Amino acid sequence: MDDDQIELLEHRLKESLRTSVEAELKRRYSWLGIIGVFLTSGILVSLFNSVLMDTRVNLKVAEALQQKVQKSYIEAENKIDDARMRIEKRDEEFSKSVAETEVKLENLSRQAEKLEQNYSKTSSAQSTMIGLLREQMETLANVIKRSTHASGKDKEVEYMLMEISKILHELEELENIQPNSNLTSESK
Repeated sequence: MDDDQIELLEHRLKESLRTSVEAELKRRYSWLGIIGVFLTSGILVSLFNSVLMDTRVNLKVAEALQQKVQKSYIEAENKIDDARMRIEKRDEEFSKSVAETEVKLENLSRQAEKLEQNYSKTSSAQSTMIGLLREQMETLANVIKRSTHASGKDKEVEYMLMEISKILHELEELENIQPNSNLTSESK
């Protein structure tokens, strides 16, 4: 065979070899590409799922925290409402107590005025009675003095006169006691 034919054969062989190697390489690289794409997409899907799972967990944690905050807020509102109602109730009770105390104070003031008036009346009546009693005691003392001279029982009469004189002295002290001026000025 001649050189040209050998060369042509070589060329065809090379060409055939090149075509088959290229086809084989394309097929292998395409499988490697498919496997690479598949692995890459699997990794990406795995990363995406991981991020998605973390987001879901974070979302659940956020929802749980939101529920806790909401529950705490509702409890705080309830406590505030309870405190407000207790304060209003105590305010009403205090107002009622103040009103009752004012009424009682007014009644006590009236009673104090009445007592002062009664004391003045009683004091003047007492003073009059003490004066009458003193006069009667003096009259009795004079009667006893006169009757002792007639009967002769001087010691017994002296003792009786001393007792009468003590009583008269006590009556004078009672008569001299004036109503307490502080009582009348303080009650007004």
